[in-house]
Amino acid sequence: MRTIGQKIRELRIRKKMQSKEIAEMIGVSIAQMSRYENDVVIPPHSRLEKIARIFGVDVTYFYAGEEAAEKAKEEKEEELNLRDRLLILKGFLRAKLSDRDFKEVEKLFPKSEVCPGAQSVPA
Repeated sequence: MRTIGQKIRELRIRKKMQSKEIAEMIGVSIAQMSRYENDVVIPPHSRLEKIARIFGVDVTYFYAGEEAAEKAKEEKEEELNLRDRLLILKGFLRAKLSDRDFKEVEKLFPKSEVCPGAQSVPA
């Protein structure tokens, strides 16, 4: 099984990037970046998140592998798609129902359960 450092190096090489570029993008020295790639130091989770964004992978890739990362990405996309569909449905219902009926529907689907962190759909 490949280490976190090996995975970082592979992604960097695949993207044809220099260690210096990645180091600058995540706010560490070139020496620290080298320590990450050579498994002398394990990057903190917050840095791994930045590295994951740079390479377009889910952070779970570094911990588990490509299959687990792909599954996590699909689950996240599925959750977003569901959230989008629910917001569209809510907007549609808002346009079709009376204020009183719409308030009753909103009671059935609290924001926190259906769309964590979502804002209200404008009327």
